[in-house]
Amino acid sequence: MIAGRRPVAPWPVGGPSPDRPRTARRLALGISLVLAALAGIGGCLAPTQTRESAWETLREADAAALSVELERGSVAVVGHAGGEVEIEVERTAHGWSPEAAQSSLAALMVEVRRDDETGRVRVTGRSANAGLFRPGESHSVRLEIRAPAAIPVEVRTADGRIELTGLRGPVTATTAAGRITASALGPTGNGADARAGEGSGDPAGNAPTIHLRSGNGRITGDDLRGAVVAETGDGRITLGGRLSEVTAVTGSGSVRVDATDAGAAPTGVWRLHTADGEVRLELPESANAELSVVAPRLRGRERDDLEWERRGVARVARAGDAEADGALILIRADEQARVYLGPRP
Repeated sequence: MIAGRRPVAPWPVGGPSPDRPRTARRLALGISLVLAALAGIGGCLAPTQTRESAWETLREADAAALSVELERGSVAVVGHAGGEVEIEVERTAHGWSPEAAQSSLAALMVEVRRDDETGRVRVTGRSANAGLFRPGESHSVRLEIRAPAAIPVEVRTADGRIELTGLRGPVTATTAAGRITASALGPTGNGADARAGEGSGDPAGNAPTIHLRSGNGRITGDDLRGAVVAETGDGRITLGGRLSEVTAVTGSGSVRVDATDAGAAPTGVWRLHTADGEVRLELPESANAELSVVAPRLRGRERDDLEWERRGVARVARAGDAEADGALILIRADEQARVYLGPRP
């Protein structure tokens, strides 16, 4: 025994330590204090969901063209018979506090400028805080625009939906993330160009092409006239109207095209493609076309003028006199392809 040290009786092997209850209490107390501190910090850092909004109406007369570009937000454009562009603007911001939300709202600017030489009206919406690290803050813009129906319209947004209605002139519409809805584009004998990127003309030299593109979102178009190009990285595509030529491509989702509306006949090259989904195509009964289908399963309306021939993994059919100004229709689906002449049964 060492002098001056009191003997300590050993505890049984595997038995509890005399100091273990006190140690456990201290550990529990320490954990409670840490959790309480974290909860307090979290309460300070969590956004309060304070919302600040502002509305205004902007107008420009004698507009010859319209361009819209948003950093984040949604755009709806409706054609009208007048010559003025009218823009209803709603700006919204969220922040940790009312002061933070108001500061974010003040930094969110929507500008309207008119080029005196070309007559083009430019609408831009972006935040002066873009690129800055401001956690807990967010903002968006919503534009509702009435524009002359016949003027060229270009709409771009990095994050948000786009709606186009009643536009007869060339239209460019693109969103990196969001759905696109188009209705009544292009009058009889004319068309509309609604796409992401540069506009292009109808192969027949008639109407501009309707182009719709989303990086991630569904595309829906009804009462469309002329040639259409619709592309999305992820989402279904549904198109209908007096369609003369169609390109519809999606990385994931179904493709459905109804071209049975009277007044247009398929021409040129059609491409309907999905990497994950099915394709359904409805053609006019009087269509002249050659169809090439690559799909695991095929369903078609059996008619004398739609006879299928199998060539390996592909199936080829002819509708009407395909060699007389007929269309070449290329269909590729990973699940099922359905083709109908006339309205589907």
